[in-house]
Amino acid sequence: MKRKYLYALPLIGAITMPCHAQAASVNFFFTGGGITGSGTFTVAADSHASSSFGMGTKPNSTGPGYFGLADPLNALQITGAIGNFSDTVLGISNVAITGVVTNDYLPHFDNDPTIPYSFSWWPGTGYPTSGTVLSYDNLFYPGAAAPETCEGVPSGGYLDDYGVMLTLANNDVVDVYSDGGGGVGSTIYGAAVANTMSGMILHYDDNCISAEICIGAMTLSAPEPSTWAMMVLGFAGLGYAGVRKARRAATVA
Repeated sequence: MKRKYLYALPLIGAITMPCHAQAASVNFFFTGGGITGSGTFTVAADSHASSSFGMGTKPNSTGPGYFGLADPLNALQITGAIGNFSDTVLGISNVAITGVVTNDYLPHFDNDPTIPYSFSWWPGTGYPTSGTVLSYDNLFYPGAAAPETCEGVPSGGYLDDYGVMLTLANNDVVDVYSDGGGGVGSTIYGAAVANTMSGMILHYDDNCISAEICIGAMTLSAPEPSTWAMMVLGFAGLGYAGVRKARRAATVA
């Protein structure tokens, strides 16, 4: 159902893990087809991640469509973003990236077992009635290890086929996603730029499958394995600290 070849080169650099914040900072960069973006994602543990991902869907009780049972087990949630974005096609230069669009967890139209629980529609009008809506899930995958999240779309990438929906200071939004296709160094990325006020997609390529964007290929630059190891250990440490705190409280009680 999604998408075109954009070119993104997201990537990634330093990660910090303040224990009290239970989150990490991931530097990113993407470019291609006149689009360039860079900045920092805030990522946190995904409470919807589970081994039950890929085991089916549940029907939407109030209307058409289906919900995913869980997010991929290796997924992290992108909770924030800052940086800058440019698009020479639209005449946008160094507009501030101000955050991410909140997940709305609306149903997918297809009974696809690879649908993540966090699947969402923009602009959040419910079950889509036209080809001008965008989908996203705000999931991030360490090691560029995104699984298949839409049947028929190759796996691979720091983002999956639905990607992250970034908000800009000029009232536009940018959906950056991965179409997989080769793993670290050769993953194909895409992007769609749309306007919040009109609900219309602004940067569009006729050669794409739907009203989204085709740009060029991008290269990725991955973080050091030791960096990701530190990140995973940080989340594990937070979980252990929480268990110890709970036990201590029970003992005192």
